[in-house]
Amino acid sequence: MGFVEIFAMVAVLSTMAGIEASPLKGKGWRRQLLEGEISLMTKNNTDADMVFLPLGRQIKLGTVVFTLSDVAKSQNGKRSTRRLLKELREEMKETEGKVNKLQRDSPSSYEADASLQSRTNKVVSSGQCTPDNVGDIKIDETEEALDICTGQEWRGLFPPPSRDPNRPGRSCLDILFRGDSRGDGMYWINPKNRADNRNAFRAYCDMTTAGGGWTLVAKVTDDYSWVCPEKQGQSCAESVIDPMQANLFHEIHERDTVPLTAGLGQDTGVHLKNNIIRDMFLLGRQSVRFSFVAETSDWTISDDAYAAFDVNKPNDMFKDGLWGAYSTGSLDYTWNVIRQGRQDKKFSGDMICWGNKAGESYRYYDEGLHMGSPAKGGKPCHLATNENEIMLKSLYATVNSNGQASWNPAQFGFLGAKLMQVPNDRIAMWVR
Repeated sequence: MGFVEIFAMVAVLSTMAGIEASPLKGKGWRRQLLEGEISLMTKNNTDADMVFLPLGRQIKLGTVVFTLSDVAKSQNGKRSTRRLLKELREEMKETEGKVNKLQRDSPSSYEADASLQSRTNKVVSSGQCTPDNVGDIKIDETEEALDICTGQEWRGLFPPPSRDPNRPGRSCLDILFRGDSRGDGMYWINPKNRADNRNAFRAYCDMTTAGGGWTLVAKVTDDYSWVCPEKQGQSCAESVIDPMQANLFHEIHERDTVPLTAGLGQDTGVHLKNNIIRDMFLLGRQSVRFSFVAETSDWTISDDAYAAFDVNKPNDMFKDGLWGAYSTGSLDYTWNVIRQGRQDKKFSGDMICWGNKAGESYRYYDEGLHMGSPAKGGKPCHLATNENEIMLKSLYATVNSNGQASWNPAQFGFLGAKLMQVPNDRIAMWVR
């Protein structure tokens, strides 16, 4: 896209990436990164250069233009353009002095990189960050943000205030309720709500579907790669991996962050820590959502529904060391269909089962989270076989009465087992 012109007082940044332009108005605006600093350097009465200052270099990112809308705001008691520019000039003198000092102290390294002084940065939507493209800007659609290449990695350029790690929400629903939502994307979450934020982590929030406030807690985008990585996507029937790891909610599949991406290898089947999921579940409306992607390569959801549990009835959802079977027939929850693209398929959500480290066989097969119609007879959480029903069902391993597992010779995963349930390309699980 070539040279970037960034307008401070119009919504160009908002349009591009959901980022408010107002932070550019602050006195001596700058953004500190480990590898350098992003700063405004005023040029005249109407605009200022935005530059990236890694060690010994100065790379122009674009131009901030102060438009008439800024003058209009000054009439309502805000800083005038002239005052703002004066403050910016004063603050940037110090930064320019630092750059000059770096040039004097490290002339050889500065001259070696002199070609970068005149380079024009680019805006990209993907690609690697290397020393050759320092200063390039990337539109991060997942986080709805702008990233800058520091020469080593992509770093956030303008983190929206609502996604500040120093001000996390207790859940996506909490962020929504307190008015800090900026749409779907990554947010900082801290269910423990401690002041030091040592328990904060980044989570993907769906802020728009069915009222919003959904936290992505687990996903499956491949049948076997996450279960038995050494088989490289093939059946796990003869794998050397412990068959208990066929449970999506086994601790080996825990991640600090679950982004809404396909992932690779072991990251194609992951979940947040179970105790954290439990905390958010109890803090909110005790709802669990199941989103199914039929046959696309992105996250266009074809079938979507959630179970709203009765908050007045106890449950053991997402607790370790326990298992539980819940059903609409027992009035444990209501089943709410958000959308059903495959109208010819059953999508009733009659039963939801949870179990992890249960120590016994409660469904014959893998532990974890499962949803569908109950089978006639047998174990409490044994789900029916129905190629015309949308379910969350897996049969990787069999579990005996002592809770010990062995690989099932006939492997049926969450996604491609079309003889057992309606096949899918991806599945996401959420809580609210």
